[in-house]
Amino acid sequence: MDDRRSAPLRAEIASSHKLYPPVLLYNQQRVRSSFTVLCGKIPGKCPGPVSARRCPAGFYLRFMTQCSAFWLARFDNEEDLINYIEYHHDADGNASSPFDAALGGPGYDDDFLECVYTDPEDLAEEVGDFSHSEHFGADLQQRIRAIGGTWNTLLMLTGAEGAYNEWLFHGEPAETPAPHLRFVGRFTYDTPGE
Repeated sequence: MDDRRSAPLRAEIASSHKLYPPVLLYNQQRVRSSFTVLCGKIPGKCPGPVSARRCPAGFYLRFMTQCSAFWLARFDNEEDLINYIEYHHDADGNASSPFDAALGGPGYDDDFLECVYTDPEDLAEEVGDFSHSEHFGADLQQRIRAIGGTWNTLLMLTGAEGAYNEWLFHGEPAETPAPHLRFVGRFTYDTPGE
């Protein structure tokens, strides 16, 4: 596809698809940073799905490397869970949370923290409700079942390479950072992104 056809094609994509971020590239050039094609196809232009991060019309999708780390926990009630993960400010304005302290105080962006509080026997079944679970769901369920026990909470903290919570990519978290907290595992995967 030559440059003469790329401008109309870009306009067609922008007007005919539901859009969400990542970056769409054409011939390795940034086309637009605010959308991509949800289905990986461009009707009439792309005869097939995206493979190897490139669609048949010559578009490249930029992917973001993300890491999701999981901890099992045990709480008496949801209020205890919320108090554990929320940041609280002292008189000097310094923020801290018991969860952050248990992790060694690296600090985390709580916009990328997800958790579920449920009966221990149902915990592994809740994995599918987490963001990006298609990348780790079955493996995470297997790990949770192998650990066993009476855990009633699963915490997920996600980081993006070069962006938020990047410390998750470095080093291995402690297996048991607190008596009621156990590290399950970390999963690295690519998602469409800026």
